[in-house]
Amino acid sequence: MIYGQASVTVTVSPAEVLDFVCDLARYRTADTKIGKVLSVEPDGDDQIIRFRSRLRDVPGPPVRQRMHRTGDTRIDITDVPSWQNRLVTFRGLFTCEPTETGTLVMHREEFDFHGPMRLIAEPFLRAWLEADVKDEVTRMGRLLGGERAERRDD
Repeated sequence: MIYGQASVTVTVSPAEVLDFVCDLARYRTADTKIGKVLSVEPDGDDQIIRFRSRLRDVPGPPVRQRMHRTGDTRIDITDVPSWQNRLVTFRGLFTCEPTETGTLVMHREEFDFHGPMRLIAEPFLRAWLEADVKDEVTRMGRLLGGERAERRDD
């Protein structure tokens, strides 16, 4: 498994942060791994999102993911089961914690490659993913009024 994790403090409320993340058309300005947004469909309290993916500037197939929002504190993102799960499993997380100066946002992305894909993809993507998530959170901070992201390994 490989992952990237970073945090930033922004000047907006937790609700505004998570609203921004849930608006994929806007959030893709921070996350360059999201290509064309194909659909966003409500599913109870969740959203099923479908978009063209891009890892290390390599276009991938469209992916479907479930975004589960827990109030104004957390978003969990998981794969919607498909043939792609034989190759890789994805998990994403955003947490928001109010602070005196705004909101501390932590974002984590994990890719767990399976079988022979692990031997190819993990070395190719590991350092890139760590840097990309930090850059993504830095862009999110700039868009929402914040500081440069800090890499977090906890």
